[in-house]
Amino acid sequence: AAALQTAENSGNLPSGINIEGFGDLLQVDGNFDEKYSAKLYYHNGNWRASLSAFTRGDIFDSAVTNSAGDMMPIAEMTTINTTLSYKFNDNVRVKIGINNIEDERAPLGRGFFGYKGDTHSDLGRSYYTQITARF
Repeated sequence: AAALQTAENSGNLPSGINIEGFGDLLQVDGNFDEKYSAKLYYHNGNWRASLSAFTRGDIFDSAVTNSAGDMMPIAEMTTINTTLSYKFNDNVRVKIGINNIEDERAPLGRGFFGYKGDTHSDLGRSYYTQITARF
């Protein structure tokens, strides 16, 4: 990689050959430096509960730059989810849950709807109920 870059800088490569993709890709275009998840479970008799969190750190969008050549920063995003379930017997269980409790919106980025859909989700808060029955 260094030899190619030196050849390009010295003019030994034809001008039509574009050398890109070498260098530090960390935090660029979805290559997260920081990505964390945690999950806490609680179980008491027929009751179960869970709390989970998922964080994606700051990244930069290389396709959007300012006049100084700085890439567009895309902010960190954390979502928190929770569930509560009750097992009536060996055959029937009811579960309720909330995804994205804090209604965290995806950070602004280049994409069809104003965010990077390949790295973030902008579904907002959602609720669900699940009934499991075995016959």
